[in-house]
Amino acid sequence: MTMNILVCDQPFDLSAGAAMCPGQLGTVAYEGNPASAGLTWQEVEELQDGVLVLFAAVFGFLILRKLL
Repeated sequence: MTMNILVCDQPFDLSAGAAMCPGQLGTVAYEGNPASAGLTWQEVEELQDGVLVLFAAVFGFLILRKLL
């Protein structure tokens, strides 16, 4: 699947509440490869472990804060 992505030759100006291109606006063709976009099972397990450790740490902190 090929997509066209908008690009600007200068950084976008976001001060007006919308993205404004102060320079030349153009497009670049991008062909994503969905086969390489997924995670491996090992990466999924590592991510789940990290989320569980973070949840346990926050839960423990909240319990300690209530007790003190």
